[in-house]
Amino acid sequence: MTLEHRQAGAASSKAWAIHDMCPVAAYAGALRTQGLSLRAVAVQLEAHGFKTRKGGPWNAVQVKRVLDRQSPDL
Repeated sequence: MTLEHRQAGAASSKAWAIHDMCPVAAYAGALRTQGLSLRAVAVQLEAHGFKTRKGGPWNAVQVKRVLDRQSPDL
């Protein structure tokens, strides 16, 4: 594959990841505005049945990445 094809594939994967995590990001963002820590948000995501893209448990780093990806300046 050419560099352009690999870059296009990576961009497409990122776009789908952002799209798939929109409900998670909205809920996590609402919890953050209430003053919860990233770790506490991860616990709430687990408690309310939200799944990571790979089906594993949530952690603070994943929550931060989901929130960062949803920001309009990226």
